[in-house]
Amino acid sequence: MHCPFNNKNCKKKNQKIFLDLGKLPRVDVLLSKQDLKKKETTKPLKIYFCKKCFLVQHPAYTDPKDIFVDDYIYYSSTVSSWVEHCQEFVNQSIKRFSLSQKSFVIEVASNDGYLLQNFVKKNIPCLGVEPSTGVIKEAKKKGVKTINDFYNLASSKKIIKSYPRADLIIANNVLAHIPNLKDFIESSLLLLKEDGVITVEVPHLLNLIKKKQFDTIYDEHYFYFSLTSLRNIFNYYGLEIFDVEELKTHGGSLRVFFKRKSFNKNKITKKINIVLNKERKNKLNLFSSYSNFRKKIDLIKKDSNNFLLKQKHKGKKIVAFGAAHKASTFLNYCKINESLISHVIDDTKIKIGKFMPVSRIPIVSAKFILKYKPDFVVILVWNLKNEVIKKLKYIKKWHGKFVVFIPKLKIY
Repeated sequence: MHCPFNNKNCKKKNQKIFLDLGKLPRVDVLLSKQDLKKKETTKPLKIYFCKKCFLVQHPAYTDPKDIFVDDYIYYSSTVSSWVEHCQEFVNQSIKRFSLSQKSFVIEVASNDGYLLQNFVKKNIPCLGVEPSTGVIKEAKKKGVKTINDFYNLASSKKIIKSYPRADLIIANNVLAHIPNLKDFIESSLLLLKEDGVITVEVPHLLNLIKKKQFDTIYDEHYFYFSLTSLRNIFNYYGLEIFDVEELKTHGGSLRVFFKRKSFNKNKITKKINIVLNKERKNKLNLFSSYSNFRKKIDLIKKDSNNFLLKQKHKGKKIVAFGAAHKASTFLNYCKINESLISHVIDDTKIKIGKFMPVSRIPIVSAKFILKYKPDFVVILVWNLKNEVIKKLKYIKKWHGKFVVFIPKLKIY
C-alpha cells in the first residue's frame, strides 16, 4: 500500500473530490460583540475520497495549535449522556483488560477529565494529554493528572522518561482531529506495552453517508473513518483490529480495539467481519457511493429553509438548541441567520453572550426560553435529541414543539 497517512494524507493522484461545502468559517471561533464589526475569514471545504485506502478526508487548513487554545469552547462534562457513556466504558475496560493499581492508562485529548476521573476513583494510575489549558483546570479539580501538550512523538518521548508504558491508550473522538495519523500511531507504539491495547471511538462514515450527517463535516475534522479505512491505516504500522463495537453516540460511532500483530493475547472477534460486510454492502470502498451525496444534503437545505420561512410568515417564534461545531456547518451551509432563527440556546457558560460565526445568531442560556416562549426549538445537536427534549419538555406548556432537520424534517 502506498498511502503514507502523514500530514499530507494520501497521495493526490489517489484522491477524488465528492463534496464541496463552499466557504465556511472555523467552527471553534464564536464571535464577541466586538467581532461583529470585523470581516470574518472563511475558507473552502472540499471533501476527498482516497481510491487506494478508502479514507475520506479534507486538506488541513486549520492548524490544531490554533484550535485547542486556552479558551477552547468544548467541555465534555457538560453532556451528561456522554459522561455516563464514558463511565460505562471505563468499568467495562477495567474488567475486560484486568486493570488494577499496577496498570497504567493514557488518554489522548483528555479534555476536562470527564473519562479519566473514573480511573482515579478506582485508584488506577492514569495520565491525560491535553493541549487546552482551560479544560485542564477542570480536570485538576477531578484529581486527573494531565500533561498540557499535544499528543505527538515529541511529547511521547518526554512521557516515556517519567511514566511506565501503558496497558491501555484511549483516543475517543480525537482521531479525526489529528492531521498526522502516522505521528499518532508511532507515538502510541512508543508508549504502549507489548501486550497493551489501543482503543479509539470515531463517528462511523457509514452513518454520515446513509443518514446525511453533513454537518459533522468541518475544519477541525480532517478525516471521516470507516472500519475498512482504519484497518488499512493501522495494519500499515503493525497494528490489527481485534474487536469493534457499534455505538449510538454522535449519531452512530465505532469503538475499535487494536493490538500489535505480534501479540496474540486478545482474540479476534467475529464482529469485525460483520461491520466490514456492512461497509462492503453499502459500497464504502467505491467512489460511486458518494457521488450523489450533495443532492441529498441540498434537499435538507431546501426543506429546512422552506419550513423556517413558512413559520416566520405565520409569526412564529423560532430558536435553536446547541451552539456546537455541527451547528455552525448546518446554519452556514443552509444560509440560515437571525432572520429565521432568533437565538441559539446552550448550556456551556463560555459560549453564552457570544454569536455563531457568519450566521451571527446570538447565543443565550436556557433561561431565555421561559421568558421568550418560542413556538419551535430547532435541535441542532440532533445526536442529543432525546436528552434535549427531556430537558426542555416544559415548552409543551405553551404548545411549543421541537424540530430536527437531519436526516429529514421531523416535528416532535
